[in-house]
This record gives sequence, C-alpha cells and structure tokens, in this order.
Amino acid sequence: MEVFGVIPNEFTLVGALSACSRLRSLADGLNVHGKAVYHGYESHIVLGNALIHMYSKFGHWDLGLKVFSKMPMKDVISWTSMLDAYTEEGRTKDTLQLFEEMNWEGIIPDKVTFLSILGACADLLALEQGKRIHASIISRKLHTDQMVGCALIHMYGRCGSVESAREVFDNIQNHNVHTWTSMISVYSQHGLSRDALILFNEMLKEDVKPNEITFVSVLSACSHGGFIAEAFRCFNSLKRVFDITPTAEHYACMVDVLGRAGFLKEAEELLKKMPISGDVVIWRSMLSACVAFNDTQRAKWAAEECIKLQPGYSAPYVMLSNIFVAEDQWEEVARIQRIMDINGVKMQLGKSSIEIKDKIHEFVVDDQAHPQIEQIHAELGTLSKKMEECGYVPMVNTVLHDVEEELKTYMLKYHSERLAIVFGHMMTPSKSTLRIVKNLRMCFDCHCAIKYMSKILEREIIVRDSYCSHHFKDGVCSCLDYW
Repeated sequence: MEVFGVIPNEFTLVGALSACSRLRSLADGLNVHGKAVYHGYESHIVLGNALIHMYSKFGHWDLGLKVFSKMPMKDVISWTSMLDAYTEEGRTKDTLQLFEEMNWEGIIPDKVTFLSILGACADLLALEQGKRIHASIISRKLHTDQMVGCALIHMYGRCGSVESAREVFDNIQNHNVHTWTSMISVYSQHGLSRDALILFNEMLKEDVKPNEITFVSVLSACSHGGFIAEAFRCFNSLKRVFDITPTAEHYACMVDVLGRAGFLKEAEELLKKMPISGDVVIWRSMLSACVAFNDTQRAKWAAEECIKLQPGYSAPYVMLSNIFVAEDQWEEVARIQRIMDINGVKMQLGKSSIEIKDKIHEFVVDDQAHPQIEQIHAELGTLSKKMEECGYVPMVNTVLHDVEEELKTYMLKYHSERLAIVFGHMMTPSKSTLRIVKNLRMCFDCHCAIKYMSKILEREIIVRDSYCSHHFKDGVCSCLDYW
C-alpha cells in the first residue's frame, strides 16, 4: 500500500496495530505508531485505544499510559483499555485509582470495565470497594449477566465473603458451566469441600457438562476435605465419562490429594507413571506435601525438579532451605544459597496489604514507613506478650543460625502480615473480619502466631498468601496447617 503511495487513514493503522499484536512484534508496532504520529492520527480516540491495547499486550503499560495521557478526548474504551493494562501488569492499586478518576470524569463504565475493576478488587481483597461496584452493576441491571456474575462470584470469593458469592450465584437467571464452576471454585478455595461436591452434583443433575476447570475445582475440594475415594472417582471419570484428557493441573490436584493424606510414596508413583510431563505446579504440590510431612529426601527431589522448570522462582529454594534449617543441616543451606546465587535468584520482599476505609495500606517486614508504625509496634508488643502467655513459642529454628536468639525473635515478630493484622485491629470495629493479602507463602511461625491472634482478638482473620486462602478463627486455620 505504501509502495503505491496510498496514505493510510486511522482505520488502516488500527488494522496494522492489531496485526502487530497478533504477531507479537513490538518493533512493527512502534513503526506503525510512528506513522500514526507522522500522519497526525495519534490524538484520534480509535487509534489511541488501539495503541493502548497493543502496548498492554506487550507488557509496556508505561507506553500505553503515555498515549492515554496525551489523548485530548477519551471514551469508555480508552479508560477500560488502560484499566486492563494496569490489571494485566498486577498494578491493582493503580487500577482502583484510575477507576476513581474515571468516575470523576463522569465516564459511565460498561460491562468490560466492570470485569476489569472487579478483578483488581479481588486481587487486593478490597471488599468494600467491590460492594460499591456491585451496587453500580445492579443499578445498570448487569447483575444477572453470566460474565459479570462470574466476576462478582470470583471477587467475593477471593475477599472471603462466601455468603455474598452464593447470593450472586443464586441471582443469576440462566446458569452455564462458567457460573457453576465459579461457585464450586469459591467453595473449594475456602475449604468448604462438601458444599463444593453438593453443588457439583446439582450441576450434573441440571445436565450441564463440566469442563477442565470444573474438575480442577472439584479435585481441589476433595483434597481439602480428605475425600480420597471421591477424588479418584472424579479423576477416573474425566476421560471415560466426559471425554476430557487429564491435564497437568488435574495430576497436580491428585498429587495434592495423596500428599495431604500423607501418602507420599503413592504420590511419587503417580508422578512417575504420568503420561504427560510434569509442570512446575505438580512439583510444587509434591514439594508442599514433603515439607508438611518433613520428608527431606522427597522434598529435595521435588524442589530440584521445580528449580529445573523454573530456576528464577525463589519459593522452592526457600521451602527446601527451611527444612534444612530446621534439621540443622547448615551445609545444605549454604549449598542452596550458592545455587540461588548462580541462578541469579533474588529473594522477594514480603509485603502484606489491608483495606481500611477504601484505602489500601501496605506493609513490609519490619516496616518503618507507615505513619502509625509506632502505635502499631506498641500494640503488637502488647499482643505478643498475651500470645506467649497463652503458649505461643516463636519458631526461632527457622531463622539463620548465625543470628542471636533475641534478634531471631525480633525478625519473626515484625513480619508484614502481623503488622497489617494489628493495624487492622486498631482501625476497625471489634470482632469484625480482617482481610490480608500476602505476596509470598506465609512462614510456619506466622501461621502459628496468627492462630493465637485470632483467638485473643476474637476475630476471624483471612490471609490470602501466594498458595491459598487461610481462614483463622478461634485459634484454628481452615487449611488445617497444610499449605
């Protein structure tokens, strides 16, 4: 077209940008962007929206933001495209902030906008904001829509409000496999295994054919509930009854089923007999089981497989290292540290966040930046004494051996989730539920400590870490100390 001297218009360039996205060619995308600027189309809404979408697909939300900021006119698609870009990059706080700006500008969100913002609320456990968005959805008569319904069920489920998720489910007029699966998944995530299986049987009675994801949720529910026979019955029915070829996720669930029950030998045999190659999820399931039952040899085997598949991921190194620390095998700890150094693995900084009055407060270990940190430390000190009086003993053997005992206790005491919990206790009505998001796997000591906190504070405490949602109540956790 260019060879023949035909000047492209904005729709030509939008088509070209779509091709660049499909081809995963950023260089071509930048070239087309340059032509858009040259021909004076960059400020056009349709082209600006296409540029934001393309850059978000390449993970360059910053370039998309530059385009967005320069657009003299923006429509709902412009705002939603930018919201999607933030959400895909995990910039959930920015997503919520941008949605507020969108409201200030008087832009009316559409269905796609709601799907993006509900995902951000789910990631941050921003329940109050999620409720307000739900009210907006109802006012626009979108609450019976299947896609929006699934997003609401997911949001309430991630925020720990199972009853609200079920209410949304019941209000959807025409269920499909996705709405059934969403609700089964919520029950499974929160350890309500019997409810998940009851709903699954209701789904089958309604002649709705389950899909691959449905079975992942059902098998996960069997694992949490210890229903081994039911798990094998469902797993064996995948191909025979529903013509679904078992995937790596299904095998990971079965490894988890056996692992939770302590059948590590059987889990190992299943791994070796699998007709497909194990992915990192399967090996993480095996590693978690080995850690839970202190099976050092199998843990080492599972961790090494995890590291082969994902050498830059820090969790397997940490989990294996913690086993060796607990067993005083310091040469092994040093060996793992050397492997991490060789592979360039950096320890992620532990972060925890909590929503208070529509604002997300974030904490890091031994946080000194929060404006109320002195009061938080004082309150945590008082609570720690009460915990020790009730029998809590810090697990100092999980901290590096070349640190003094007093410093070990200090290092455990000020982990980010404890700071977030204490802050939430200070700022919310007594006995209300606290909801915390942790970016990493919770350590054993914090898990033990929060059980004491829930009993002393007389609160339900929900902590969603990178592995599962923990419901602490009256000194007991829903995960039954396995995660």
